[in-house]
Amino acid sequence: MTFLSRFLDETMFHVPSMQNLNRSSLLQALEKHRFACIRGLIGPKEILHVKETMRLNFSPEKDGPATGESLEQIMGLYQKLTAGGVVQNQRIDAENHSFPGVHRPRFMRTLYTPFWEKDIFGLHSLLRRVCQVRNLLYGFSLNFCIDQAEGGLWTAARVHQYPSGGGFLWPHLDEALAKVQENEKIKSYYQPFLVMSRKGEDFERGGGFFESGENRFYFEEYCQLGDIGIYDGRTIHGVEDIDPHKKIDLCSLNGRMAGFVSLYKDLRKNSGVAKRE
Repeated sequence: MTFLSRFLDETMFHVPSMQNLNRSSLLQALEKHRFACIRGLIGPKEILHVKETMRLNFSPEKDGPATGESLEQIMGLYQKLTAGGVVQNQRIDAENHSFPGVHRPRFMRTLYTPFWEKDIFGLHSLLRRVCQVRNLLYGFSLNFCIDQAEGGLWTAARVHQYPSGGGFLWPHLDEALAKVQENEKIKSYYQPFLVMSRKGEDFERGGGFFESGENRFYFEEYCQLGDIGIYDGRTIHGVEDIDPHKKIDLCSLNGRMAGFVSLYKDLRKNSGVAKRE
């Protein structure tokens, strides 16, 4: 058995439901390989349907600037287009302290779709299942912090789009998000994400990757639509230039997409239930 085939065998979990997903085995795979992939909770046809709904309801006119958005904006239906050497300055705690700026070049679009807002993209059912994987990893109840803020946190359900023509994300560690969770007494950090694109189908060059030693593993060459990938806080990851040989078109959801359900700090003054009518 080659290294790659052994790696895929040890990191791939085929399960038809959450009840069939073994937390201990999943954590063991993440400890050994820093990556895991769950197949079967979300099907490829569900992703194709959602992507069609997204394209029908997407408008580039709604793009906000790269920085400066308020907490109220990202806790609603909000999208922004980010390009260049953006310096992130993430708010961390209730006293509004923050990290020094993090220089993290990128070219991407983010579309926020919190669960208490109207499901304009048809994503909520799928991202709820990703949330349950996240909650299983942390030992929370499966529905923790999905439909409302809990424990001072809320779920930033969103999609990242890396447009054809050079969409990318510089290799990095998730230091700021890991710090948020550490402040909330969550010792480990895991980032589950929804695979929404495949190399060779949605884009030709580049793709999402994580680094292991001197090697880069381009997981979209092996994952299927609907797979839930997971990496941990030790994992350097990023997105290599998506189809740089193509002309940029920012008026459509082309290129590469992935879904995320990160836990963000709820910094509202009255941070109780976030659900809206």
